[in-house]
Amino acid sequence: MRAQNGGLKAYVGIYSWKNGSPVLQLFKRNGSNNWTQLGSTYNSGPLAAGAQLKVTAVGSTISFLQNGVVRITATDTAFTGGAPGIMSYGTGRVDNWAGAA
Repeated sequence: MRAQNGGLKAYVGIYSWKNGSPVLQLFKRNGSNNWTQLGSTYNSGPLAAGAQLKVTAVGSTISFLQNGVVRITATDTAFTGGAPGIMSYGTGRVDNWAGAA
């Protein structure tokens, strides 16, 4: 993913429980309270233990992958550089995280 300004500017993939109807969503975060959804919501169902989620930014193509399969893709040119990052909210847990240049 591309994250800038301490994560205040970033492309972010979100897995949300949505009251028992789990989904994946892709967002552009541009400031502390400025979120824009990119692409369509994907109804993922509950994720199994060990599921791998990945956001990629190649040129202007931003993708959200689940276990290596593209689930959401969008085109955006807001951020042309940045660093890998990860965000968690509430009781979310991340294991075996790796980032690339």
